[in-house]
Amino acid sequence: MKKVMHLKGHDKEVDNTYRVLAQSIGMLVSGFFLLFVFGAALPDLIQGKSFDKGPAVLLVLVAIAGFFLTFKSERIGTWMMLIAGSVTTIYFLAQLDWSSALLYGVPFLAAGGLFLMHLNKHRALIKKQLQTKS
Repeated sequence: MKKVMHLKGHDKEVDNTYRVLAQSIGMLVSGFFLLFVFGAALPDLIQGKSFDKGPAVLLVLVAIAGFFLTFKSERIGTWMMLIAGSVTTIYFLAQLDWSSALLYGVPFLAAGGLFLMHLNKHRALIKKQLQTKS
């Protein structure tokens, strides 16, 4: 069984800065795209209208699922956000659509990057505490 080490004292407060920032950005981005999907994309698809950004919407939904997964498993959710954001960005860059790449992919890359910074800092602080105990 894997032993989980928790941070104590001031280190824990410093460690949560990236997490709170990542969760705030992720919540704003996810909320915006959920409103977009249910307000614009879904009605167009139901009415049979052509929606040219369909594959990107699916990738964005994967990134949103990754964000919500970060509340249960930060590592898996973070990688889902980063991978889906990267694939979305590459998808639009391959079509030479820079504005859509920035709008759809980069916000999830930013939030996922902050989560990744949080995870790395958390691991470093735990390692530091283990070395201090020895």
